[in-house]
Amino acid sequence: GADGGVAGYALILFAGLTAFEVFSGSVNRAPRLLSENVNFIKKVQFPLEILPVGLVLAACLESLVALSLVVVGVLVTTGVLHPTALLAPLAYIPLAMLTLGLCWLLAPVGVFLKDLGNIIGVAVQLLFFATPILYPLTAVPEPYRGLLALNPLHPVVDHLRRTIIYGQMPDWPALGLTTIICAVVMLAGYSFFTNVKRLFADVV
Repeated sequence: GADGGVAGYALILFAGLTAFEVFSGSVNRAPRLLSENVNFIKKVQFPLEILPVGLVLAACLESLVALSLVVVGVLVTTGVLHPTALLAPLAYIPLAMLTLGLCWLLAPVGVFLKDLGNIIGVAVQLLFFATPILYPLTAVPEPYRGLLALNPLHPVVDHLRRTIIYGQMPDWPALGLTTIICAVVMLAGYSFFTNVKRLFADVV
């Protein structure tokens, strides 16, 4: 099975990294995003909220390409392609919403706090270790599993592994709940961004 040996572990790891990279790559860049695009800030008509959208979309597309390699890897190592793999891209809905919401929150703050990027870099690193990517959730002591389950990236990673590697149906309740939470984060981020964006031009 896909559990077997180094190849199996590599695929499990890669599936997790593929999803996490969307989050980490975008969130790490978000604090610098507006200062890198000062010329747009000066243009009154330019909808600045599009900048994080472009960032996250590009990350998702790169990730989908990487994910297709995981699918090929499963096919090569096991000789089986699970039909559930067709459901794998559903993970990108909460993932994109969460990432976008945080980018909308961090991009404006990054304009005012120049050191934000360093703090976020450390936080993303910590979150990486708090997401079951390098280890299975079963390796975590029982009392802490509940805490890890609060990490919205966990159901995303779990979904990709279930659908592509294990040929299991999605955990619909977990995916649904995560999607709702991520939608709330996205709306909060959007609301924050649109409320503070008139301040940017004065600062940069």
